[in-house]
Amino acid sequence: MPVNSFDDYPMNWKPSLADMKPPLYKALAQKLEEDIKSGHLRPGDLLPPQRELADFLDLNLSTITKAFKLCSQKGLITSSIGKGTFVAADAQVDSTLLAPSKAVGLIEMGAIHPAYEFNSAIQSLIVSLLASSVSQVGTNNQDSQSLAPHFQYAKLLEYNIPTGTPSQKHIGALWLQKAGLHVSEEQILLANGGQNALFTIFASLFQAGDRIGADPLVFAGAKTAAKMLGIQLIAIPSINDEMSAELLEQYCKTEGLKGIYTTSLMVSPLNAEIACALIQSPLCQEILSQRRLMTIERNKWVNSILDGYNVLGDLNCNFRLLLLPESWSGRSFELCAKNAGVQVYCGERFAIGTGNVTPCVRLSITTPRSIEELKRGLYILKEILDTNIQEDFTLL
Repeated sequence: MPVNSFDDYPMNWKPSLADMKPPLYKALAQKLEEDIKSGHLRPGDLLPPQRELADFLDLNLSTITKAFKLCSQKGLITSSIGKGTFVAADAQVDSTLLAPSKAVGLIEMGAIHPAYEFNSAIQSLIVSLLASSVSQVGTNNQDSQSLAPHFQYAKLLEYNIPTGTPSQKHIGALWLQKAGLHVSEEQILLANGGQNALFTIFASLFQAGDRIGADPLVFAGAKTAAKMLGIQLIAIPSINDEMSAELLEQYCKTEGLKGIYTTSLMVSPLNAEIACALIQSPLCQEILSQRRLMTIERNKWVNSILDGYNVLGDLNCNFRLLLLPESWSGRSFELCAKNAGVQVYCGERFAIGTGNVTPCVRLSITTPRSIEELKRGLYILKEILDTNIQEDFTLL
């Protein structure tokens, strides 16, 4: 029997064991998940201490601990040393950003896509490379040494060095030098896109149960990778829209952080050999220059159309954060915008930790296929903000 009387005890979650079947820790975890997803428990709610919940339910502490661990692994709850266990800030939203199919007529300003304007130039380069390989292989009067550079494209269909060839690493090191990063070729590991690279880094450097400090809003792919590996992301509060160095030092001591994640990723899934050829060609610098100009022009339209509203980010950003008026939540604005024909993503999708999420949505500036499409999307968002008419939807 419970040691204490809980009739008037201020516990915000008092599940009943009446209909639960063994194993009880799984049934209890399922009940907690149901109450979170149904809205009975909301993001940021403090859960009862495990010992008190065990006493209330007349269960062993280990049963409660295992139930909480299951929900923590699913990203539904998160704990803070000395503060307790809370419903996670993103527990009621889907962090999946790339939908299997796009609704007809929907202006995509949620997911960050590569710049499609330059696809035709890159396709021409790929065709040229493959055509060169075929023509050289078909020439009989060439010696094997002169053919060697061209055979590498045929070998793309074969298993090769998993970490990247020496020439690929050399080109990669030269490319990083342009960004001020001086690394040796031995320090480079090629991956099949940014998400794959991030997962590999997490799996190599951390173990299940480790804690990593991050901004309150992070790349959704980082959340997915951390969840799969049992790693907990700890939100470090920001000051002036930047991670606070003082608070980071404090959290390293109190939360036992094993690492810091500060960068979002979006890498076009080009084959390494084609990417190397692109880097070495004059086309690369041309694309970069045009991309910068295009991004600046698009952001000027953002500043013009959404003038009067608080939009974080400068002219060089691929995406901006639109801070919403107090009457809105990020979730409600995302759904209202989608119903009006524009896909944006609410801040809750990127949130970690236990705190309340600042009402905001992410606007991908470079994803619309033209400036005209971007402008149409921005005018729709402005109309929603100006009229402030909210509709009752359920986030799917």
